[in-house]
Amino acid sequence: MGHLIWLFKFSFKNIFQQKKIYLFLVINLFIGTFGFLTLQLFQSSLKSDLESRSQNTLTADFAIITNRLFKDSEKNQFEKDLIYTEKSNLIEFFAMLKSSTTSRLVTVRAFSKNYPLYGSIKAKNLALTYDSDAIWIDPELIKILNLDLKKPEISLGDLKSHSIEIIDQDTSRFFQGNGFSSTVYISQKNMNKLGLITEGSTLRNFLLYKTLPKTDLGLIRNDFNQKTTDPTVSLETAKERSENTNSFFKYFTDYLGLVAIISMTLCFISGGYLMRWSFNQKIKEIALLKTLGLSDLKIQIMQTLQILFISIMSFTLSIFLFILIMPFINQFFQIQNLPFVLGLSKESVLFCGFICIFGPLIMYMPINVLISKLNPKNMFLNQIEKNQKNYKFIFWHVTTLIFFWLLSFYQIKSYKLSFAFTFGIFLIIIFLKFILYFLFRFIKKIIPYFPLKWTTTYAIRSVINRKQSADIIFLTLTMSVAILTLLPHIKQSIISEISPKDNSVIPRLFLFDIQSNQKSAIQKIALEKLKAELNFIPLVRSRILKINSDSYDRINKNSEQTTREQDEEVRFRNRGVNLTYESELKPSEKIVKGVWNKKRFNGSGLPEISLEEKYAERISAKLNDVLTFDIQGLEIKATVTSFRKIKWTSFNPNFFILFQPGVLEEAPQNFLASVSTTIDYSIFQENIVENFPNVSIVDVKQTVTGILAFVSQMSMALQAMAIISILLGLFIFVVLIRTQIKERLNEFNLLKILGTETLIIKKIIFKQFLFVTSISLLIGLLLGLIISALLIFFVFGTVSEFDYLSMILVTSVLMPITYIIIYFSTRFLDQLSPLSLIRSD
Repeated sequence: MGHLIWLFKFSFKNIFQQKKIYLFLVINLFIGTFGFLTLQLFQSSLKSDLESRSQNTLTADFAIITNRLFKDSEKNQFEKDLIYTEKSNLIEFFAMLKSSTTSRLVTVRAFSKNYPLYGSIKAKNLALTYDSDAIWIDPELIKILNLDLKKPEISLGDLKSHSIEIIDQDTSRFFQGNGFSSTVYISQKNMNKLGLITEGSTLRNFLLYKTLPKTDLGLIRNDFNQKTTDPTVSLETAKERSENTNSFFKYFTDYLGLVAIISMTLCFISGGYLMRWSFNQKIKEIALLKTLGLSDLKIQIMQTLQILFISIMSFTLSIFLFILIMPFINQFFQIQNLPFVLGLSKESVLFCGFICIFGPLIMYMPINVLISKLNPKNMFLNQIEKNQKNYKFIFWHVTTLIFFWLLSFYQIKSYKLSFAFTFGIFLIIIFLKFILYFLFRFIKKIIPYFPLKWTTTYAIRSVINRKQSADIIFLTLTMSVAILTLLPHIKQSIISEISPKDNSVIPRLFLFDIQSNQKSAIQKIALEKLKAELNFIPLVRSRILKINSDSYDRINKNSEQTTREQDEEVRFRNRGVNLTYESELKPSEKIVKGVWNKKRFNGSGLPEISLEEKYAERISAKLNDVLTFDIQGLEIKATVTSFRKIKWTSFNPNFFILFQPGVLEEAPQNFLASVSTTIDYSIFQENIVENFPNVSIVDVKQTVTGILAFVSQMSMALQAMAIISILLGLFIFVVLIRTQIKERLNEFNLLKILGTETLIIKKIIFKQFLFVTSISLLIGLLLGLIISALLIFFVFGTVSEFDYLSMILVTSVLMPITYIIIYFSTRFLDQLSPLSLIRSD
């Protein structure tokens, strides 16, 4: 016990004796830890907020949902085996809300008695009432529709009303910006007056139920799924509904977490360098302890205690800073109208504490292993044998890689993505090391052929001969620059794709729920008002019964802790499908495998279908597979003959499943159409709304504007993480300058003795680090271009459009900062004389 107390005392005493060395390490770990901690608490707060609002979001404990109106017989069959205390009903669909001057697509929610079962929907102090004849609207519609609140006149389909209520509170919506349309509530007793719901109309029907407290909803869901094989009908619990409705936030925070992992990785890489440098400063002290008989194990315990102490200190400082700035972050969210409230979470704090405290211990393991292999005689002479590769070091590398993969899997819950991310980062680091190695070899060979000043030649050769320190600077700054420019490139590509310079490239309006008997009249209006002919795309509702001979039944979600792949399989299995038929592919579609049959089906053999390539992968369909569909009770089989790649950002009506002509023409269907024109389409829109109230119209321009505004808000957090990475890189830059100067004091002393002025020595140091920084900046910018181009092509399936302004901005900011850092880091050389330099050794 006495030995253990002595080890504690000696370890902490050693830290305070070398406080400058350990201060750098604390700050390094603090910067990385703070970014990672903030992100984890952000994710935890979002998850907690979603769970706490789950019942309010669904307005029930669970719901039975389908894309059509339920029959009374179906309701009775469902409720025969269900246990509930109260029930309600909600029908949700799109429609055009019209004022005396303009119209706007809205999401209509027609509610029954007892709605909502949980939460509240209010207009000032008036709660939503089934007996009310008023139309309840979101406040932004007042301005959009130019409503006169004194004498409001609005119409929804055939229902005209002078009574409106402005929604002041709606707990069923986590984020007011969800979706691309505002919300309108009406009582179901007024449904017959609308005249909007027809065969094949796009809608969602919710049977809502409230149960007793502590009821096992998982058992209810599984029992329902076993008895109901129809994938177009699903049962969702409040928690599942909340997660699905706000899945964008989950994906956003997942990928935000990956950026945080990269920053943490840079932190550990630089921390590993600092640990090794700190170890080199204490070589003689460790040699003395070994000579006095202190065992290797005790020395290793002392070193481990020191690393553990600074890790705990860094984590504690991160918690303290987060508590200080948390009110300001929450205030920013409130100003931006974002539904986030950050707070400390026990689970997240413990997880971050584990990563941030034990991560550095893993990084220090190779140095601790090295202690037992060092000879005290060589250590007194500052001679350290190079590490011999053995099983312990191989084990360390494998452990580090597994640790990184587990961390990324914890963030995004996806085997494929976490493996791709881990492998990608590993390849990038190896690639950068090779780039630097071959670049230095090339420069070393060609430098004699250039008439450079001796200070420049000396500076470059000095960097090349000290590759380890240059490697750390290069790696951290290159990765930081790549991260900082990556998001602007992706953002610019998406903006360019959905807001092209040629306004006729993407549709301006999107029409759906067009009935067969309305096509000719709508076409006539289009020819008259737009001078353009519309192409009507058929939509047939269906469900998949079989793939080959295997039943395509729903999948029960038996566990809350599922992977991203499992979630996608459940989502695509437990849903209906929309079919279409065409002879010619749209410009947004391209056959990537197989052959598409444009000819009309002649009744011989099976009809042919084409699947979207990623959809085919999700449902495990292959070429020549036979799919069986249920279309309004009629079974139709078709053979998969091709896969298509679809450009979804074209905003054209695109479908996962495409039939050849001659098969579905007689099936119940409605139609979609898009309008691409530079002509003013407001008169056309007014005519459609006036004559065809069931037809819904999406203003693509307004939708794109809303999307871009939301993306800009969300990207602020990504940029913040990227800035943390740059700050970490710059801090490492400062540390490396200081450590390199300390290590080379003898060299600078010799230069001074030979008559070199301090100003010349400063110029040499400046050229050294400017050389490495310039290479890092150049390759970091190129790496950002390459990674963004790959992501845009493989993930978004479009052409890259780079943000060159962000590259110029990063360069113009980073280079002056580099100069300032070098200037202040070398100022202390002015006070040093050759004698003091000799004594400092």
